[in-house]
This record gives sequence, structure tokens and C-alpha cells, in this order.
Amino acid sequence: MDTVKDQDVDIHDKAERKDNAKNIRKLMEARLDTREITVLEMKYGLNGYDEGITLVEIGKVIGVTRERVRQIEIAAMQKLRTENNQQGLLEQSH
Repeated sequence: MDTVKDQDVDIHDKAERKDNAKNIRKLMEARLDTREITVLEMKYGLNGYDEGITLVEIGKVIGVTRERVRQIEIAAMQKLRTENNQQGLLEQSH
């Protein structure tokens, strides 16, 4: 059976992904330093970086050890979680 792909869905999905990427970037820029942003972008394939870059490869790029990259990632994610939790509390109080 032949099927026709709904192009409106693709356009909607692309627009939603683009909006999500912008929101993530704004949050990262507001809460994280440049090194933390770079680590997360490289690790998770954001902002034009290829997905799947290892901690060792990231460390070589930014000049630190794999373990230090891991620590930076954990600290950055914690900052983002804290911001997210604070936003949730603010929204609930209004």
C-alpha cells in the first residue's frame, strides 16, 4: 500500500526542535560558563557539534583530562537542574 508522508508534521517537528534548541541555549547561557556550555554541546551534539564525542576527545579539545570533563559536565547539569527546579517553584507559587 502506498502512503503519503504528511509534510506539515515534519515542518511542525522541525520548528519545535528549533524552538527547544533556542530555549536550551538561552538557559545554558544564563546559568553556565563558556567551558560548561562547550562540554555539554560537544557531549550531547548541540549547536553544530557531532553527537557521540567522547570525554577523552572533549578533554583534548579544551585541554583537560577526561575526569575533569566528567566533573564539568556533572556541575553544569546540576546548575541546569537547580534552575529548572527553581523555575518550577516560582511557577507553583503564582
